[in-house]
Amino acid sequence: MRGLDELEAWAGRVEELDQLGRTVTAFQSAASDDPVSLGEALRFRETLTNRLMGPVRQYVATSGPLITAEPADSAFTGLGIGALQQFTSASLAGTQQVPLDGRLTSDAVFQLAVHGASPVTITVPAAATSNNQQPANLLVSVNAALVAAGIVNVVAELASGDVLQFRTTDLVAGVPSLRLTAAAGNAAVTQLHFATDQTSDGQKAVASASDTLATRTYIDRFNLTATAGLSGTNLNGTASYGIVAVDINGGLMTSTQTIQVSRPGMAPTKLATMIELLNQTASPYTATYGGTASFTLPVQVQGNVIPVTGAVPRVSATANNLFSTPAITVQAVDAPQLENLKNLQFQHVATLLGDIGTALQTMVGTPTVVGRLPFVNSSPGGLVPVAVPYRDAIAQLATAGTLQQMTSVIAAAFGLPSNAVTLSMPSTNDLRLSFTYTTAGTAASAPLSLDLAALSTAAGGVPNVAGLSELAQSSGSSVQVTASGITSPTFGFGLSPSSAPSGYLLDTSTTNMSVDALANNVSFQSSLGALGVNVTGGNARLSNGVNPATYLVRLNTVSGGKYTPMSINVGHVNVVKTGSANVNLPTNSTTLGGGLSPLIADIPNIANTTTAMSAPNLAQIINGMSLTNNYQMEPAEIRRYFQGIQSLLNRNVLAVNLPVVCQSLTPLNWISDLGNELADGIPLEAFRIASVLDDSCSVFHGLYGMHRSDPNRGYTL
Repeated sequence: MRGLDELEAWAGRVEELDQLGRTVTAFQSAASDDPVSLGEALRFRETLTNRLMGPVRQYVATSGPLITAEPADSAFTGLGIGALQQFTSASLAGTQQVPLDGRLTSDAVFQLAVHGASPVTITVPAAATSNNQQPANLLVSVNAALVAAGIVNVVAELASGDVLQFRTTDLVAGVPSLRLTAAAGNAAVTQLHFATDQTSDGQKAVASASDTLATRTYIDRFNLTATAGLSGTNLNGTASYGIVAVDINGGLMTSTQTIQVSRPGMAPTKLATMIELLNQTASPYTATYGGTASFTLPVQVQGNVIPVTGAVPRVSATANNLFSTPAITVQAVDAPQLENLKNLQFQHVATLLGDIGTALQTMVGTPTVVGRLPFVNSSPGGLVPVAVPYRDAIAQLATAGTLQQMTSVIAAAFGLPSNAVTLSMPSTNDLRLSFTYTTAGTAASAPLSLDLAALSTAAGGVPNVAGLSELAQSSGSSVQVTASGITSPTFGFGLSPSSAPSGYLLDTSTTNMSVDALANNVSFQSSLGALGVNVTGGNARLSNGVNPATYLVRLNTVSGGKYTPMSINVGHVNVVKTGSANVNLPTNSTTLGGGLSPLIADIPNIANTTTAMSAPNLAQIINGMSLTNNYQMEPAEIRRYFQGIQSLLNRNVLAVNLPVVCQSLTPLNWISDLGNELADGIPLEAFRIASVLDDSCSVFHGLYGMHRSDPNRGYTL
């Protein structure tokens, strides 16, 4: 006979919640991956619900003075307590006592069919019983396995002599039944002592009279509250705080979860009525869940790559409303560096690397900043691709999982040892990276090209080359150029726990480019206007003694020492040049058929404008050059000039399709045809009367209807 004392039995079963202390192990494992992971706490809701609400439903479904007996037993008729209300249940018991310590040596696996339904496989893991001390503990493990398999209308209980028994708890219209099957040799047979194929005993009648306690008792303000607490100590593992890898040593965890079952605003109600309402699918009773969790995790940065200056650095995490939308707060305590770093992401690093690459290209790749080489038409920055490794670093950054791995990834992208990137925090809100890398540049041949105008200006003005621009090697490459660069960037982020990091490039960042250029015994043909020039056995050298010339590119010093990379322009850059250059080109004229004096340029220090230059009087030669034997050059030059204009227009303006006709003018050659007509129309004999270059202008004046409008030989159509 069972009555209200069953409530006391249920209260005793709440003590089984101490078995949930094993959940701490799960929390500890979670902390190994993420110190603020609360997934296990969320999954605890289902476990706690099943543990608490299962016994409650069993109690309210059978409360009152009840009699369990065979249907014909005189207990139903001899007590005289009222009209009989009879229900039946099915039970199935083992044959021997379960293990005294409540532990299984292997998983117990069996199939259970309830009321003739399809069998459901139930597994009682041996691991779940490893901490058991008595048969009652094993009962908890078996009931948990039933719930996990989705069976909520069967309960496991200990019959007389600690024999395990299954019993149905629901009300069915037909005959209740249970059938259990298991493999021979399985723990379900050898330790729980069920048969390999076993069906339930004869049905048991469960009856109550119409005047039971349930019909006579009124319940006012029914409120059931259950609370479970979890705690964990000595939590150890690894985790990440932001992108910083940390070790956890001796962490603590506490958690409290509650379930409250109530019916707000309910008037006093018969216990029997309350039982019916609790068992309804759409029950007016509600279950309110609550819970909090907190972690205190002492941490240490892996590898000590950044200093943490607090006395006891730790991460504190709290979570409220575990069973709805948890409000999680995570904070580094006594660890200001970690707290300031928590908003730094790899995307911020990738963006900064890209901006620095762009800034370096501005610093060294703009010809107006560094200038061109003395006798090669190229700037040092064009020979040394210092910005390329930054693109590689951005591409590889996706493989980094932590700040510690990031330094190795950047080092690999720049071809450096894994420990070559220095990571530091000069203050709690400043993360800084620095390294030095070498860029192998050009080692190839280039045409010799002298900027006569620039050299003349540097030499204080050389009348012999006045008005002339470039003496360039028309074919071939006679200058051997070797270039490389050493770049030392220092960059980082200004940090704040409440805002995004701000990237910077330190004004001490430099690029030092080394260039060695040499031309020995060089010979080539060139021209200066209509004057053909031969160079035979020339020499040129750019160096710094036995070492290459250097171009040290630096940023101007600014207050605070930091630049926003994308704000850097040519006005922020200065260049320190070290080295000398010398050019000696013996020349003769193919046009005049005679030798000329050598063209010599000596630059003792490429850092200043002091240049010594001597040259044949090329300006006078060209201005006074007779065209008597060279008049045939004029038609060819006219054709070449107009063909160049035609090519330029074909590539740009004329390539666009015209409206309506949808066709471009590129098939037309009317500009080059005009040049051909002009060249063909020149009476070659007319140039025989022009003895000097100036006289040829008069010839053009007569041929093309030009008139003199400028006393300095300016002509206008």
